[in-house]
Amino acid sequence: MFTSIMNPLMIGLSLAAPMGPLNVEAMKRGIERGFWTAWLIGIGGLAADIGFMVLVCYGGLPVLTTTANQICLHYFGFVFLTGIGLYSLKSQVFPQHLPLRSEQVKKNARALLVGFIIAALNPINIFFWVSIYGSILTRPVNEGDALFLWFNGGFVAIGVAVWYFNLALAAHFVRRVIRPRFLRLLNVAAACILIGYGIRSALTGTKLLTALL
Repeated sequence: MFTSIMNPLMIGLSLAAPMGPLNVEAMKRGIERGFWTAWLIGIGGLAADIGFMVLVCYGGLPVLTTTANQICLHYFGFVFLTGIGLYSLKSQVFPQHLPLRSEQVKKNARALLVGFIIAALNPINIFFWVSIYGSILTRPVNEGDALFLWFNGGFVAIGVAVWYFNLALAAHFVRRVIRPRFLRLLNVAAACILIGYGIRSALTGTKLLTALL
């Protein structure tokens, strides 16, 4: 029983832990705005992972692995990640005022949406769900063991949530101890990393498009 719980938990942690654009954005926003914003970025990413899991369970995810769809995802990722990075750089050059309560609600909703889109456009996520998790679930799905399938998927989601909770907590405490000037430098560095991820996504999409043509 212990092994059947720990295995999907570790799979969830291994999915969330690699330093990709979602982790960079969650850390950046957590250091800039605090725990809840970083946590909401992670929850948005978790929502995308749950969507991928449902698609795997019902055989819909392989559609996303076609070359044409991969090219589209890479270019959409370029636009989105580069846009977030440029917006973050702009906010450092022209600091914004503290948001009112109504504006904060909108910012929280946007944080959820940003986390969801980054995770949904990340080809590494799609590769994970199709290859690794899909192969794990092939036999139970064929046997109709839906309880086993959702049991494992639930603990994978918990593993992802645990990672993002700890990431948001770390960002919150880092935010409290660093100086404003260093905080600004960290935000600029994170924005540049996001732009770099966007450019890499565009280059990969171009490579796939060239091979297709």
